[in-house]
Amino acid sequence: MPDFLSYSIADFIAFSPEIFEGLFLRYQVETQPATWIGLLGGLAILWLAHQGRWQWAGWVLAAGFFWTGWAFHLERYQDLNWAALYFGWAFIAEGALLIVAAADVPGRRGFSLLVLAIVIHPLIGIATGLNTGLALTGPDATAVAAFGVALSATGWRRWLLAPLPALWCLISLVTAYGLDRPALAITAGAGLLLFALVMIGRRYD
Repeated sequence: MPDFLSYSIADFIAFSPEIFEGLFLRYQVETQPATWIGLLGGLAILWLAHQGRWQWAGWVLAAGFFWTGWAFHLERYQDLNWAALYFGWAFIAEGALLIVAAADVPGRRGFSLLVLAIVIHPLIGIATGLNTGLALTGPDATAVAAFGVALSATGWRRWLLAPLPALWCLISLVTAYGLDRPALAITAGAGLLLFALVMIGRRYD
């Protein structure tokens, strides 16, 4: 037991912060113009959500989950982290759930989380100098965008869409902590906190 307690999270991460950050740079270079297509897709999601067309927004976001699960997790991150095999399939599963569960509903309760993922996340990357991709192509921003769609849903749809993004945000926070790069997970942490606060607020509506 004492030997186990002597380990830290960093001991379970088999790569350095520089290698992790370089992964995102290589990913974006190798998959161009996917980043720009993802940016346009993110803006389309904002417009669709603003119009109340949440089902279409969810379907566009689903494409981002399929892409990120395959192109980032399975094709690249798995070279650094064996668990990325499971991350990749989880993202692909979330894409399938969005196709099934996204629906048009009145109101824009989840819109702020879409703004965080699609607009604020790139600004955080510029401010910190740490680039973890954009919505629809980067894992953190894509997961936080799913919170926005989940909050727009009702009943079983919300509970179906939220768990996998929440799990990824927790994994991102743990990874950033283990790498001693907390700025890497600002979007994931803020998105998870905002989602939790809105859900608590809904409970007392």
